[in-house]
Amino acid sequence: MTTLKDQLDNCQYLLARARIAGDDDAVRRFSERRELLVRQLASLRSHLRAV
Repeated sequence: MTTLKDQLDNCQYLLARARIAGDDDAVRRFSERRELLVRQLASLRSHLRAV
């Protein structure tokens, strides 16, 4: 199982590749996925600070 950070790193890599390739559809999908992962990571971190 991969961590949220690993998933985010992978998504960043794939997003960069999609941008280089000029694949607008993939850029949109990976940008949306990245946004979701960032929100999840921020939520987890704020939850851990509260504990």
